Amino acid sequence: MNGNSPQRTGIWLTEHELARHLHISVRHLMNLRKAGLPHIHLGVSIRYDFLEVMAYLRDRRIVPSKNQSSTADSGSTVTNPPIGKQKS
Repeated sequence: MNGNSPQRTGIWLTEHELARHLHISVRHLMNLRKAGLPHIHLGVSIRYDFLEVMAYLRDRRIVPSKNQSSTADSGSTVTNPPIGKQKS
């Protein structure tokens, strides 16, 4: 095995098992698969290598920057006037 290949765990999960582990619906898992989530077809069954899936999700996660989280905690809020009332 070369150094570029992902490490295999030998742990192959079904759609239901992986969805349960990730706390998402099977439908959402199917959408992720269509968007590129790594999987393998075994006849009519689909299996997911656990470490490959976790690496895929880790590489695509969005982590808010410090600036984004600090502005949300700054206490400044924007308020809109109630509907039907004019600002004076």
